[in-house]
Amino acid sequence: MLLVAASVSGAGGPDNAKPLHPLGDFDSLPTWPKTMPAKMAMLTVHPPPDADLRKKRFDRRNDSESVKALCLKLNHALEPDAPELGTFRGLVKQGKFAKALDAYRAYFFDKLKKPERYGANTRNLTGYQLKAGKKWVLKRVDPKIIELAMQGIYTIEALQGEVGHPGQMAWVPYTLKLPAGAAYGRMGNDHPFWRTEKGFSVRKEIEFFRALNKFPLDFMPLPTRLLESYVLTGNRKHLERCCEILDDWSLNARRDIDAIPIDIRSATELESERLRDFPGMMRVMVDERPELAERFDSRTLARLMLHLLSDFIPYTIRAKRTELANWGIMGIGNAFHFATLFQEFKSMTYARRELWRLWNINFTHFFALDGAAYEAADSGHSRIAVPRARECIPYCRLPENAGSLERAAFNDLLRDRMRYVVVQMSPRARQHLRFDPGYRSHPKYEWLEPKWTTFDTVSAMKELLWDRDAEVRSRLSLRPWPPP
Repeated sequence: MLLVAASVSGAGGPDNAKPLHPLGDFDSLPTWPKTMPAKMAMLTVHPPPDADLRKKRFDRRNDSESVKALCLKLNHALEPDAPELGTFRGLVKQGKFAKALDAYRAYFFDKLKKPERYGANTRNLTGYQLKAGKKWVLKRVDPKIIELAMQGIYTIEALQGEVGHPGQMAWVPYTLKLPAGAAYGRMGNDHPFWRTEKGFSVRKEIEFFRALNKFPLDFMPLPTRLLESYVLTGNRKHLERCCEILDDWSLNARRDIDAIPIDIRSATELESERLRDFPGMMRVMVDERPELAERFDSRTLARLMLHLLSDFIPYTIRAKRTELANWGIMGIGNAFHFATLFQEFKSMTYARRELWRLWNINFTHFFALDGAAYEAADSGHSRIAVPRARECIPYCRLPENAGSLERAAFNDLLRDRMRYVVVQMSPRARQHLRFDPGYRSHPKYEWLEPKWTTFDTVSAMKELLWDRDAEVRSRLSLRPWPPP
């Protein structure tokens, strides 16, 4: 596999409309949840303080003026010369805004079916989980859970709460207040409040609302539960309610999260890994039920895309500018796939430029090729960075400023990182003591086999260096010592 020389560029390519995975056989899909709790505790959920005003705005969201404003906002977010969007742009010019949104929906689903036609790659859709099968995104949700979802009740583990119906849904604990000095990040800080019974209850409440706001798969949010049910059963009421909940979430959730002093968003560098699940999930679902491409509300899709494109990838970019972390490495890889798939958006043009820059400085700024890291090996990040670059870059559309010289330079960065891994080993290819104090591991298992998180059939070490460097080949061919 060529490293970055194979990167996609421009529209064209085969119309690959074959399903990602074999269709049907729903009985073999995993159930969700795996087990239903025998008893569910009920959380008291307070409605939004402006619930009546929200309902009025929500009821007007699809009138002609609101649809016009939505369509013009979408049009402004798109690159003016993005290919294959001529029908959409023509309808906007004619003032046929509802039909223009329908045209974007047709474009969206056709691109999911045939990404190569649009200058993207089918692997932008799949990720390392979905490549193994559709069960990653398609599950048989318990009918009791679906019934609760239709009633506006969200469940997580053994806790349930009535978050309300679309238009007046509660996205945060509006009345919750923490004691002075108490804070909740990934967990509670060292304040004694978190060790009390009340503190434990508050923690559960915060995690409930965090799960409610995840998208699209973590903790199976309400709209995903209903969409899964529609795909498996064909019940259109479930699809309609799914779209209504997505509308409420897109219109109100971010404002609520920003207004409350408690960290409900709980964003991480892996935001884009969650986001990449969205197009893969939608592709599997439209494969199974083709009519979804016409029945998924085009106004909902526009709201959802505008929300997703501005809310997820910026978290990953901001974090990766200041860190080496594995989550950041995985984050920029997934973000690049997403930005390639949705390259018609202006924000994704910027994202592709910035993600390419971040991939390069990941190896030049954050990996020391000499100095401190020579004494403290960083094979932990190395084993993530190079395979993830190979999972991403060959299948992504690089920015226009990345020419053949820049691509070749990036290849050299990957080779340098693999050489550095070997330098950090003993002459008999043992890992640094920090990572292998018992000298029990052998590089055959760490570096000579392809990572399951990539699309590789040959490991990065073998493809990058094996035929180029006799010393590397010699060291990594040694048998383990002492023998097991």
